[in-house]
Amino acid sequence: RKIILAGASTLALSMVTPAFAQSNTSVIDQSGGTNTAEVTQDGIGNDSDIDQDGSANTATVAQDGTDGTAGVLQNGNT
Repeated sequence: RKIILAGASTLALSMVTPAFAQSNTSVIDQSGGTNTAEVTQDGIGNDSDIDQDGSANTATVAQDGTDGTAGVLQNGNT
Protein backbone atom coordinates (compact mmCIF):
# COMPACT_ATOMS: atom_id res chain seq x y z
CA ARG A 1 0.00 0.00 0.00
CA LYS A 2 2.83 2.42 0.69
CA ILE A 3 4.00 2.18 -2.91
CA ILE A 4 0.52 2.94 -4.23
CA LEU A 5 0.17 5.94 -1.92
CA ALA A 6 3.61 7.25 -2.89
CA GLY A 7 2.70 6.87 -6.55
CA ALA A 8 -0.60 8.64 -6.00
CA SER A 9 1.17 11.48 -4.16
CA THR A 10 3.71 11.84 -6.95
CA LEU A 11 0.92 11.91 -9.53
CA ALA A 12 -0.97 14.55 -7.56
CA LEU A 13 2.14 16.75 -7.31
CA SER A 14 2.93 16.38 -11.00
CA MET A 15 -0.58 17.53 -11.87
CA VAL A 16 -0.29 20.63 -9.65
CA THR A 17 3.29 21.65 -10.50
CA PRO A 18 2.73 22.93 -14.08
CA ALA A 19 0.43 25.67 -12.79
CA PHE A 20 3.38 27.11 -10.86
CA ALA A 21 6.12 26.32 -13.38
CA GLN A 22 5.50 29.22 -15.73
CA SER A 23 8.57 31.04 -16.91
CA ASN A 24 9.91 33.57 -19.37
CA THR A 25 11.60 32.58 -22.64
CA SER A 26 13.95 34.36 -24.99
CA VAL A 27 15.46 33.20 -28.28
CA ILE A 28 18.37 35.07 -29.86
CA ASP A 29 19.70 34.14 -33.32
CA GLN A 30 22.72 36.03 -34.64
CA SER A 31 24.77 35.73 -37.81
CA GLY A 32 27.50 38.14 -38.83
CA GLY A 33 29.90 40.03 -36.61
CA THR A 34 29.75 42.31 -33.59
CA ASN A 35 25.99 41.92 -33.03
CA THR A 36 24.74 42.53 -29.50
CA ALA A 37 21.44 41.65 -27.85
CA GLU A 38 20.24 42.23 -24.31
CA VAL A 39 17.01 40.90 -22.80
CA THR A 40 15.59 41.69 -19.37
CA GLN A 41 12.41 39.88 -18.29
CA ASP A 42 10.49 40.31 -15.04
CA GLY A 43 7.15 38.62 -14.42
CA ILE A 44 5.81 35.41 -15.93
CA GLY A 45 4.89 34.15 -19.38
CA ASN A 46 6.95 36.70 -21.33
CA ASP A 47 8.44 35.68 -24.69
CA SER A 48 10.99 37.44 -26.86
CA ASP A 49 12.64 36.61 -30.17
CA ILE A 50 15.61 38.52 -31.58
CA ASP A 51 16.97 37.74 -35.06
CA GLN A 52 20.06 39.62 -36.25
CA ASP A 53 21.73 39.16 -39.64
CA GLY A 54 24.66 41.35 -40.66
CA SER A 55 27.17 43.29 -38.60
CA ALA A 56 27.07 45.79 -35.75
CA ASN A 57 23.37 45.36 -34.97
CA THR A 58 22.19 46.19 -31.44
CA ALA A 59 18.90 45.09 -29.85
CA THR A 60 17.49 45.64 -26.36
CA VAL A 61 14.25 44.10 -25.04
CA ALA A 62 12.81 44.87 -21.59
CA GLN A 63 9.65 43.07 -20.47
CA ASP A 64 7.87 43.55 -17.16
CA GLY A 65 4.52 41.96 -16.38
CA THR A 66 2.61 38.94 -17.59
CA ASP A 67 2.30 37.29 -21.02
CA GLY A 68 4.19 39.93 -23.01
CA THR A 69 5.64 39.27 -26.45
CA ALA A 70 8.48 41.04 -28.26
CA GLY A 71 10.08 40.48 -31.65
CA VAL A 72 13.12 42.14 -33.21
CA LEU A 73 14.30 41.49 -36.78
CA GLN A 74 17.46 43.23 -37.99
CA ASN A 75 18.93 42.70 -41.45
CA GLY A 76 21.98 44.42 -42.89
CA ASN A 77 24.68 46.52 -41.38
CA THR A 78 24.33 49.64 -39.27
